[in-house]
Amino acid sequence: YLDKVGLPKLELAQEQALLQPITLQEVKDSIKQLPSSKSPGVDGLPKECYKRFGDILAPQLLQVFHRANELGSLPPELLLATVITIPKLEKTPDICKHFCPFSLLNMDAKLYAMILATADP
Repeated sequence: YLDKVGLPKLELAQEQALLQPITLQEVKDSIKQLPSSKSPGVDGLPKECYKRFGDILAPQLLQVFHRANELGSLPPELLLATVITIPKLEKTPDICKHFCPFSLLNMDAKLYAMILATADP
């Protein structure tokens, strides 16, 4: 299906950068860079927990991320989301289409995405 959509392909350097093992420093840096606007997901762990206990959590997260790279997918628990709806501005909140849905992912999934998004080619 995705081949037919016409999405741009990764350049070889970008692909190789994504295949490099994630480092402990990358995990620690991504924890420090969590923006204040991030809300917790299903697990309820806020970004403050990750920032406060980053030195303890980072090695554990690194193991999870390495395993995800080996398997080619994240553990199902990391893909769970809480879906909330927020009313659109200037719309009556009595009709479903007048709401915007938002998926709140767990912080560890957000960290993994941040690391991959900032991989240097």
